[in-house]
Amino acid sequence: MDDRRKILVVSVFLLFELGLSFYVFNFTARERSPTLTYTSEEEVSCFDISNRGDSLVIGTVEGTVSYFRRGRSTPQWVYEGGVGCLSVLMSANGDYVLSMDDNDTMALFRSLGSGVYAPKWTYHLSDGGISGIHITGAMPTLVYMLATEGGRLLLFSSRDGFLWEYSTGTGHVEAEISFDGRYVAAVDADGLTYLFDVDDPQPVWTASTGLRDAVISLSHASWMVVGGAEPSGGGRVYSLSLVDGVRSWDYQAASPVGSVSMSSDGSTVVMYEEEGRAFVLTEAMGEVSGRQLKVTGGITSVWASSFGSYALALGPDGRLFFMYASRSTPLWRYDAGSGGVEAAVTSTGEKVFIAEGKSVAVISNDPQTGLIPGSRALWGVVFFSIVAGLTAIYKASQPEWLAPIATKYPRILVGLIVGVAAGLLVRGGGLVVFVGGVSCAAGCYFVSDKEGLNGYLLGFMASIVGSLIAAFVYGHLVWFSGVESNIVVLTLSSISEGSRVGLFFGVLGTAVGVALMKMWSSE
Repeated sequence: MDDRRKILVVSVFLLFELGLSFYVFNFTARERSPTLTYTSEEEVSCFDISNRGDSLVIGTVEGTVSYFRRGRSTPQWVYEGGVGCLSVLMSANGDYVLSMDDNDTMALFRSLGSGVYAPKWTYHLSDGGISGIHITGAMPTLVYMLATEGGRLLLFSSRDGFLWEYSTGTGHVEAEISFDGRYVAAVDADGLTYLFDVDDPQPVWTASTGLRDAVISLSHASWMVVGGAEPSGGGRVYSLSLVDGVRSWDYQAASPVGSVSMSSDGSTVVMYEEEGRAFVLTEAMGEVSGRQLKVTGGITSVWASSFGSYALALGPDGRLFFMYASRSTPLWRYDAGSGGVEAAVTSTGEKVFIAEGKSVAVISNDPQTGLIPGSRALWGVVFFSIVAGLTAIYKASQPEWLAPIATKYPRILVGLIVGVAAGLLVRGGGLVVFVGGVSCAAGCYFVSDKEGLNGYLLGFMASIVGSLIAAFVYGHLVWFSGVESNIVVLTLSSISEGSRVGLFFGVLGTAVGVALMKMWSSE
């Protein structure tokens, strides 16, 4: 092949691989399976997690509340209320749990204890719901509990019980406690927004948005976001300052807004429209841009991490899609089934919890999730097509060291068989079998060129190099097969183990190669 033709072939090959890599990176998603599953004997009706995902509380339709700690699949304690559990909330560090049952009884639990448990404090509401729980750093520990009752706000503490209430005069109110526990923010059915100091039942300020059926979310900093339906149709999202209620920006939506989730610094909002669309809103220098989350078949629910980098979208067929804020297509998908699905994402997106039926599945995101998105199987196609293409191109140039392969393939085959057999005999697993076969084959091939010490050393070194290459390929094969692990760590550990295997199989491959050389040279 002349140089001009070789350049053309290489250029076409590289363009093909770049195009395939671009497609896999941007338009494909991997299938995921749970890394841990919490099971319940009863149907799960609600659940919540701590910020880091190391604590989990599950409520069931028959009234059981179960508390799990540090990834243990059996509960640390169980409360058998006997009345269906409507909702549960967990404090940021997982130390306290707040629940609400079908009898409108609010109950507070502490994480300490084991076995069959009982609440530390209860309070009966009338047609109410729980909205927030916060622990202060004071000693002894002080727990704030926020609840709603129709259009009224009620704040409680573990030390003083009922603290104060405020009536909005409407039929419904949404509320949250700020991350630092200093404020309560609320929006009523008419779109009037309130900010309260936890020590004062009178609003610090009020601001009218005019939105109907409004929803609210607070940042960890000093902003809140309010979304809902405009009286004239469509929807809108407002960002308001916690300091004085002044609007920072607003965004027009095509349909009423069903949920909003603001990132910790207030710069990003994940918004869900009731018509089945979701958007990531990003603010920079006062300008707001929206990017739609693209999921096949539409979206029925959205959950977001508090730092705003990740979102979880549920499709109508029960499939969940994990989205990265800067990418238009999902990083991965998970089939949760056709039943009712609830989900939660830890603050940094490291863990995703998915409740369906009588179980809660946990999916852990390794550090490479955001770095190497796309289908693992198709990344395998990219990897091996590159290897095959480069080998074919190199073979076409007829390098001298490949010329004798046609006459030496029996030795390579014998070395491969011996190495695989030895790997099976030592029961070292797939890595040892794969590395052993390649290492012995390389030793048999190269040692047969020379006699004496130089030939033996050449065969031994070829076996070592072969084992390293085989271990590198094996690590990628494992990753391509769907094992959720850091590909860098996985490959390095495979190479480390492969180098140790290569020392033994290098000697074996060299010895087999020498024996074959002696046997065939005597014929």
